[in-house]
Amino acid sequence: MRLVWSILIAACLCTIASRHASAFDPPIRTPGKVSESHLANGMIVLIEEDRTLPVVSLRLRYRTGARNDPAGKAGLAVLTQRLMLQATKHVGDGDYHRYLDRAGATRVDQGTGYDATWFHVTLPANRIALALWLLSDQMGFFVERADQPLLDQQREMLRNERRERKENSPHGLLTEFIQAELYPYSHPYHNPIIGPSSELDALTVRDVQTFHQRWFAPDHAILAISGHVERTEILALVDKYFGPIPASGTQPLTPPPAPSVQGEIRIEVAARVERPLVSFAWHAPGWFSPGDADLAVISKLLAGTANAMILWKVGDDLKIASRATADHLQRQWGSTMDVRVTLAPGHEPQEVINAVNEVMDRLRSQPVRDQQIDRATGERLLPYAMSLERASARVEWYSAWRQLTGKMDYSDADFERFNAVTPQTVRSAASQWLDRNRVVTVVTPTPGAPICGAVSRILRSQTP
Repeated sequence: MRLVWSILIAACLCTIASRHASAFDPPIRTPGKVSESHLANGMIVLIEEDRTLPVVSLRLRYRTGARNDPAGKAGLAVLTQRLMLQATKHVGDGDYHRYLDRAGATRVDQGTGYDATWFHVTLPANRIALALWLLSDQMGFFVERADQPLLDQQREMLRNERRERKENSPHGLLTEFIQAELYPYSHPYHNPIIGPSSELDALTVRDVQTFHQRWFAPDHAILAISGHVERTEILALVDKYFGPIPASGTQPLTPPPAPSVQGEIRIEVAARVERPLVSFAWHAPGWFSPGDADLAVISKLLAGTANAMILWKVGDDLKIASRATADHLQRQWGSTMDVRVTLAPGHEPQEVINAVNEVMDRLRSQPVRDQQIDRATGERLLPYAMSLERASARVEWYSAWRQLTGKMDYSDADFERFNAVTPQTVRSAASQWLDRNRVVTVVTPTPGAPICGAVSRILRSQTP
């Protein structure tokens, strides 16, 4: 895959008069088409031959994440993923990373989100069999190796991670407070990925084993491979290692009803921080759903480019804030738009609420300029387009596209949906999604309160 950088960068960053002239072309791709195959046990295998470098990247993506955690057991998916790394039947404690390091791996990572869990390896192409063996051992030979000492060790590591990133961090629990109001208790996105200690403590070895058998199985897995490989040979090698592993037969989760917020929910939070902060959160369409590209562009229009609307209003114009961000958090069954503004000294939260209301009212009622959309779209697409130069990034996208869109290569369609964003579609999306039905959180500096924040009051009777 190659990009004509001078053309692409000019298209993405220059403000030009004609909307048609500013269309963003998808990357000019080299290696070859991606092929899709299915093993007898239901595992999906995506292979792309790319002989530009003697390396190969593998991404094993399970359609399993925090959304699969049973009620009262938040953190089970990520705990299972951590244990799978530690030891399996044929791989000793800690040997997974040692074997890959010795093989010359240049990238080894893994993670758990709400919609998926993934394991990624980039290493010399002649060592691909090692990576396939290690990943297949995690899938097919983990259950008998899971034990209490390993569970206790990884549970403590998750506790420490939660303390460091959440409980001992300024505003660390703010997202959890907001998410609990946006999504009802029955929704798969209600709980955090790493649960509180009370729920982590309740997890047992049997919980982990049962969860693994149900969800970390070939019929819930997508393996994407890109690199210096020959398609037929690699597919035979994949079948050798993964083919004997039986399917779980567990049916995928049924997508939940779309959640909604009626009126304005106001969360009041006390935190041991220096400055007040106000957050505005809305539901947004699911990743790759209609309107998703518009919301991605809107996040840049609000606080992601020079002279962005909220940044300019609260910073340059009114000078009531020291910082403003707009995050578009994309998920399969519903995304979130989260705007946060940190107040400047001597100002009150209501000033920020009034200013943001003014900006959002204007966004819903008046079309933005073509040039604003061009710049915001370029800010959104340029890093994405650059990443597609690398096989290690493409396997991330191939596996994600296959899960979220049903297509193994969605790059052209992805660029097309951003090219379809116009002043009219932005105004329509803002009117549909970013109205006064929202969650507003006000953080007040309070000596003696937890640094991460504690909810002091929730008002759910506010009208739009």
